[in-house]
Amino acid sequence: MIARTPKMYSEGDLLFGFSGGGPGYGDPLERKAEDVVEDLKKKIVSEWTASQVYKVALHPESRKLDATGTEELRDAERQARLARGQSYDDFMAEWTKLSPPQDILQYYGTWPDAKSTGPVFRP
Repeated sequence: MIARTPKMYSEGDLLFGFSGGGPGYGDPLERKAEDVVEDLKKKIVSEWTASQVYKVALHPESRKLDATGTEELRDAERQARLARGQSYDDFMAEWTKLSPPQDILQYYGTWPDAKSTGPVFRP
């Protein structure tokens, strides 16, 4: 016997979806620059994202990939990452002092142990 689910939609129903996208996988600096340029052409990413996140350089007039400029941008970002880096102990010393804003803790619970402060389901 096959279980049937009730019909959820009828002909003529209007459906739409919303997605803010996702973070993707891997280091943006490791993505092939040619693929980023293709995404740019297809309007999957913005010029800002191509240059600021993926560190892909384009020739100013032709808007084609500037391989040398891209390598320079990516090398500079790798060096900047190293300069921003810190030890695990230093990171944890800062991180453990942070807390979510007090006005949202009513939805989260106590900080940092997340104990409930109210009903789980809210009207």
